[in-house]
Amino acid sequence: MTNNDFGAKPLTQLELASSASTGLISSKPGSGGHQQGQNRDNLPRELRSKTWQVYLVLLLTFFLLAATVGHNDTADLLPRAKRRRRRAQKDRGLPADEELLALAKSYLQWQHKLWPELSRKGKISKCTSAILTEMVADLKHRHRGGSVNVTTLEVFHKLKLKLAGSYCRFSCDRSDPTSIIDQLTNTLTKAKERGYFIPWELVYCDYAVSGLTASRLGYTSYKNLLSAKDVLSATFIDDFTRASREELEWWKLAALSKFHRKSLYGASDGFDLDDANSEVMITVYGLLSRLFIKQLRQKVKRGMGGAHRRRHVLGRPPLGFTRSRLRDESGHLVRDSQGTPVNVIAIEPRTSKLVRLIFWLFVKKLKSAYEIAQFLNLVSADDWNGWTESGIKKILSNHAYRGLFIWNKTRKEYNPETERDEVMRNPHKEWVIQRHRDLAFIPKQRFLAAYWRLKQTRRKSPTKRSRNQLSASTLFSGTLFCASCDQELKLIRSAGKYQQIACMNGSFRVHGCQLTTSKSVRIIEKCLLKYMLDVLLTEEAVETLVSRANKYLASQSLKPRQNDKRFKKSIEEKQAKIDKLVRLSEDADDDLCQGYKRRILAIQNEVNQLKEKLREIRKHNASVPPLLDTPQVKEYLKEARVLLNQDIPVAAAAIRALTGNITISQEPIPGRKTGARWIAKFRPDLVSLLRRLARDQNYPDSITLEYLSNANWTIPEMVEVPLEHITQYQKLGPKFAELFRQGARVQELADSFGMPWKQAKEILDFGLTGKLPRWTNNGRPESKKRGQAKHLVIQDDVVRLRDEELRSILKIKSWLLKNRDIEVSESTIRRAYAEAHKDEIHNAVMKGETPNRGRSRRISRETIQMIRKLLVEGKLTAREIARKAGVSSQTVERERKLLK
Repeated sequence: MTNNDFGAKPLTQLELASSASTGLISSKPGSGGHQQGQNRDNLPRELRSKTWQVYLVLLLTFFLLAATVGHNDTADLLPRAKRRRRRAQKDRGLPADEELLALAKSYLQWQHKLWPELSRKGKISKCTSAILTEMVADLKHRHRGGSVNVTTLEVFHKLKLKLAGSYCRFSCDRSDPTSIIDQLTNTLTKAKERGYFIPWELVYCDYAVSGLTASRLGYTSYKNLLSAKDVLSATFIDDFTRASREELEWWKLAALSKFHRKSLYGASDGFDLDDANSEVMITVYGLLSRLFIKQLRQKVKRGMGGAHRRRHVLGRPPLGFTRSRLRDESGHLVRDSQGTPVNVIAIEPRTSKLVRLIFWLFVKKLKSAYEIAQFLNLVSADDWNGWTESGIKKILSNHAYRGLFIWNKTRKEYNPETERDEVMRNPHKEWVIQRHRDLAFIPKQRFLAAYWRLKQTRRKSPTKRSRNQLSASTLFSGTLFCASCDQELKLIRSAGKYQQIACMNGSFRVHGCQLTTSKSVRIIEKCLLKYMLDVLLTEEAVETLVSRANKYLASQSLKPRQNDKRFKKSIEEKQAKIDKLVRLSEDADDDLCQGYKRRILAIQNEVNQLKEKLREIRKHNASVPPLLDTPQVKEYLKEARVLLNQDIPVAAAAIRALTGNITISQEPIPGRKTGARWIAKFRPDLVSLLRRLARDQNYPDSITLEYLSNANWTIPEMVEVPLEHITQYQKLGPKFAELFRQGARVQELADSFGMPWKQAKEILDFGLTGKLPRWTNNGRPESKKRGQAKHLVIQDDVVRLRDEELRSILKIKSWLLKNRDIEVSESTIRRAYAEAHKDEIHNAVMKGETPNRGRSRRISRETIQMIRKLLVEGKLTAREIARKAGVSSQTVERERKLLK
């Protein structure tokens, strides 16, 4: 490895300690970086592998050996702003709690002054720390969309006070937060003059949020409050422009207030919505505001363009750059008209090394943006663990690293249809491009190599994920695709439990799509999930997968390593030729430059071919990870089943990892004129799902599963799953026909499966002849009766009378009519008895035996017990027992046989 690739000898402990002191790798405990004397066991599991150790050593070596770039005096360099996480959307417009405490304290003090009579009665809270904390919590709750506690307002309603609300706002985060306090003071004073009381529950505000957007949380929450009845009767704003900077939003707020008969007052400008000239005032305010904003934008744009040409800093500098004090020729600081030192953009030596490393890993080591982001998070580069794949791609495509600074590339425009500001790309002729060669610290060749590799990656990557793939609404949203037109299947009906999925092209008969029917979401999920749980996510499938995978890993470990030195040397030689030709072309004329360009392209194609072969050799020589452990992988299987029971978006992503894209086609159903049977085809990849689980949970087999997922060691087989609702008669028809041929009667089939005789007969006819029964209500005859079925009502009595008292069907019928006043048929009694002994009857029918339906006796149960007791004792003959029991000798002999 050459010095250009940042290779060096292994680092000593002293060098490791000094590299940690650079600050680019965090040396705090648990931050992922090395400390002096830290052993291998203290590293995260991902860094214990040989691959990550190599890159970590290379990273540390690079920080020590990379030269400081730029000629700026480090004393003039200002530190970069500390990275911080983006605020949650729900907290937008909320300041620190200290500012809200100051606002609450000022509110109480001013209300005590304005309303002394309420203060004496104790209706206004005292200014204590507990009360202030409670007020801040209430304001934050309402700001985030929470409802107003109406019960606390009942006190003021009982005093017959007119209640009003207040809204305050300022735009820039550089403004003084006390502006909100001043605005609130004005609104409270104006409300007192007009006889209104503003309780704290009706105070809303937005800190450091532009009035050009209507999606401010405080403003939106207050507008929702206007729609509530009997809560407030007026709104007070410091001046009308505090509500918004868009005249359209002013008209919306005025119309909303008028619709709900709520007054609107401006404390400083004297605006009154109830005034007859209020509409004229809104029009004038809108005209003046539009002119002011237009002129302000023109001035700001002109000033920013001039600052950009003078190398002044516009916004936050990219990674690798920082602000530096500007000095004149005599070394004195340059100051603006207000005496503030002027800052220009300059290279920051510390983070510029990190940018160099990112380009080197992407171009030289051919690491993906995802792998680079993962590695930087592991070592907490620049004291930050929020590196993302998109952020790395933005760094790799930023032209500032080669000395080109572009301004006015995009603009924001308001879209009236979506009512949101959208980023639009300006024409290329409006771009302001400045070249500063002294600020370029990434070579042009390396930057272009990264640029073209990014472009190829985007070209090879799949299309942009759809909304259903980002946030699925059903378990298979974003996974089902039409086999005819390759379009994603979407919900064509989304009404609760009656959701239907269809292809939009087929539904409207466009583009020749053949998938013209729709299918219930319940049927799709039931069929596909049953196949996954019964076939794919089973222990047998895992055992087969682990056995095949371990055989492949064992065969790979026996392959001899290939030598790649020849390819490395050839690439270095050709790269040196390209560098030489580029240097010669800088001073050549146009005709000669064209010749150099053709030669450079030819050599570059050869280099690309060699790099491709080198990648294949490195892939072949990659170390084989350890074999999979079958019990451990079975544990992953349990996690996979649990994952399918998570929230729909999480479970849908896991299903997509297992099945990939599922193509849907349709075929007609024999005997039906409408509808069609759907056929789902996909290639299940269990390794992909297990890799996802192992990677998310940091399981020990994640490296092996990652290796198997990237290797072409197996081709998943295509499976077909029919998606249709299988009715009861379709499932039981063939089975009934088989049992009937074995000698089972219709009544036995009905008792065995717990259904009426007529229903069993219909199913048997379908199994024998294929005749479809005319049923509704999911395969059962339509019934107008309600309540519990009669055979279930009498079931306990029938079982007791039949099994314990050995009564006949006719005697049971008479007993039910006499004692319970229930008149039933003999078939109902038989069905009640069969329902209680369904399992015994079912087992007998399946074995081809006659089921036991109980026995009836004309003699009492006590007499039978006495006969059996005397037979067991053996002291009396059959005639003596018969004479004593009052029965015939044949009855005694029958009981003797039963005892045997």
